Amino acid sequence: MSTAEQIRTMVIEYNRRVWNEHEVEAVHEFSPEQTLLLDPDGDYFMDREGLKERIREVLRMIDGHRLDIGTIVAGQDSVIFTWEAAGNWRDGERGVFPVRFGGVTYWKIVDGRIAERDGISDMATLGYQLGVHKRRIRVLMPV
Repeated sequence: MSTAEQIRTMVIEYNRRVWNEHEVEAVHEFSPEQTLLLDPDGDYFMDREGLKERIREVLRMIDGHRLDIGTIVAGQDSVIFTWEAAGNWRDGERGVFPVRFGGVTYWKIVDGRIAERDGISDMATLGYQLGVHKRRIRVLMPV
């Protein structure tokens, strides 16, 4: 079992090393051999090599990728945190241009490693910046 402070530190260190310093091999230190990815179309397991390839793909698409952590709410075996990613999107047809979008990530921690992952990204904002949407779409409305 981890403490909430250990999990907060894990969030900060993982994101610093993997997403900001682009040290993809650090995935080995934070993930078990198999990680459960929660997905609306059906949960599935992915090994470390698969996780690293997903990260490499994002880093190839977003040059200079940076991820800034916002609020972290940690328990003894789970954490949810907000983040904002930024960088320069590489588009073969239009060149390179800046993007910025946010999201929320959930992790379940087992034996000090990220055993389950889930989250949402603001794909409406990213899609607008990429030109997929011709006008800005509000997905969440204030109440």
